[in-house]
Amino acid sequence: MRQRGGLLHKSPVAQGEILSTGTRVLLAAPLRPELGLSGSDGGLPVADSRHPDAVESTIESLASSDGQLIVACGEADYEDIRRIVTHAQVRIGHTRVAIETIPGTPLAISVVSSLADEISGHGDEQTARQFAAFDYLRANLWSAVWLPSVANLRSPQPSMVQHIRSWLPNSGFIATLSPSARVTAAGHAPLSHIPALPGYALINSPSEAPGWVVPAVAKELMSQSSSEVVPIRESIDAFGTKSAVEFIAVPADFYEGSRPKPESIVECSGCGTHHSRPTCPFCKMVSRPAEAPGANQ
Repeated sequence: MRQRGGLLHKSPVAQGEILSTGTRVLLAAPLRPELGLSGSDGGLPVADSRHPDAVESTIESLASSDGQLIVACGEADYEDIRRIVTHAQVRIGHTRVAIETIPGTPLAISVVSSLADEISGHGDEQTARQFAAFDYLRANLWSAVWLPSVANLRSPQPSMVQHIRSWLPNSGFIATLSPSARVTAAGHAPLSHIPALPGYALINSPSEAPGWVVPAVAKELMSQSSSEVVPIRESIDAFGTKSAVEFIAVPADFYEGSRPKPESIVECSGCGTHHSRPTCPFCKMVSRPAEAPGANQ
């Protein structure tokens, strides 16, 4: 997706040392062809979710160092990834794997995975911060895609009127996937139904879309910065067109904003993992009464 650490160093999303030294994050998702079945995308370990053997072998390779691994995937891929992870754990043995689902476009899934993988720290501190980062980003990210037509859009589901509008010249739509799913007309600037997020950094995919699209979205968001990143999956594969533009906006204070309060971190009585959730991400042992979303902010 980019040079390791480059996305964060080029934007105000995070400051400080960000190279991962402990538990790794593996992104299991449909991959663009040049990435092959598994490998690395700018330092982030990746494996193609359409090929279970590739995911399983990558899990075995990455978990061999300290016996644990975080596997990230899109929400729609959860059941498939859960089956692959279960099979891998039975075959490999002595391996703890936590699955983290991420809402949004392929770009959003890869950006969130990268940010969590690059969290600094050592041992228990780093692992607790990684899980808190996933929680913080899921609760606060904005993810959408601009499309010239909704003909190939499956989720969110467009209306019949929007399908008809797709036949007209100069049509355009914004499909928002997170925090809530909806499709709105976006054939020209200014754009509506885009929230103002002045404390956010905007990341978009390169595209063959009209040149006005990215500036129009950035203007409505009032983002602090914007940068371009190649998504994990080709837009023609994900959305049926090369003119799709994927967007993700994340809080510019992500690195500090996602840091859990020391008093919120507990040690799991089942497996010893340090985290700040009601249940352990690895073994699912209940740790404390459920807290409200964002309680670690």
